[in-house]
Amino acid sequence: MTPTDNEFYEAYKKSASFCDDLYPKEREKNYKSGIKYYIEDMEHTPFSVARMIPNWNSDLKKLKYLLYLRNQLSHDINTSPGSLATSDDTLWIQSFYQRLLNQSDPLALKHQLLSPNRNTNTPAKSVSTPNQSMQHRTMPYNPLYANEADREPQNMHFHWTWIVIGIVIAFIVLFFIYLGAII
Repeated sequence: MTPTDNEFYEAYKKSASFCDDLYPKEREKNYKSGIKYYIEDMEHTPFSVARMIPNWNSDLKKLKYLLYLRNQLSHDINTSPGSLATSDDTLWIQSFYQRLLNQSDPLALKHQLLSPNRNTNTPAKSVSTPNQSMQHRTMPYNPLYANEADREPQNMHFHWTWIVIGIVIAFIVLFFIYLGAII
C-alpha cells in the first residue's frame, strides 16, 4: 500500500468504527461492517424521503465506492504500482466522519426530517471540514432503532387509507348501478 492508501485506510477505519457502534445488534447476528449497514439503510429509504435530503444520492454512491476501495486495499487486490485511493477520497471520508459526529450525515438528517418532535425554527447544522476539531457525543443516533413510526411520514398512511376507502365505495356504487341496469 502506498502512503496515500494508508492515509485513506486509517481515515476509513474511523468512520467504519463509528458506524459499527450504530449497528451493534446487527453485527452480532451477521458480521458486516457498520458502513455496509449504513449503506443498506440508505438503500432501503423511500425515494420520497431521500429526495428531501441534500446530496443523498451522491453520498450513497461515494460510500459504495469507498467501501469497494477499502475492500480492494484490505484484500491487497491492487496489482498496479500506483495508489488506489486519492487524497480526495481521504478528504471525503474525513468529512463524512465529521458529519457523523455532528449528526449532519444523511441518515441523521433523515431522522431529523421524520422526527415528530423536530423544531422547524432550528437552523440546519453546518457541515464541517476535516480540519475542524473533533467533537464527541455520548450516545450515537442509531437509525435502526428509531421509532418505526418515524420511518415514513404519518400523513402518507392517512392518504392511502382514504384512497383505498374511496376505491371500495366506487366499486360498491358501480355494482348497484350494474344491478339496477339488469333489473
